[in-house]
Amino acid sequence: MLITCYTLPIYLTGSDVLIYLIQTSLLVIALLSIVTSITTSIFISPAFALKRFFNCMTNIANKTGKLSIGDVNLCYDKKFTGGSNHKTGSISTSQSQS
Repeated sequence: MLITCYTLPIYLTGSDVLIYLIQTSLLVIALLSIVTSITTSIFISPAFALKRFFNCMTNIANKTGKLSIGDVNLCYDKKFTGGSNHKTGSISTSQSQS
């Protein structure tokens, strides 16, 4: 059995190479943009939500002079919207009373 391998000669002109490089560069930029946006949405956004949660608790404590578990739950429900489905049993908060 005789197996032959034939390679096709590829002749590229200068403009073909330039077009290929531009297309490859655009593809790399697009892939990096996608990876960056996914990374940002996964890791950085929750960090800012946690910062806003602590700022909310600090603001309530500074305004009223006290911080109750109801205030903490209120801030949690504001900043982490998935937490509003969980019933904590607290009825009133010092922020809603003032």
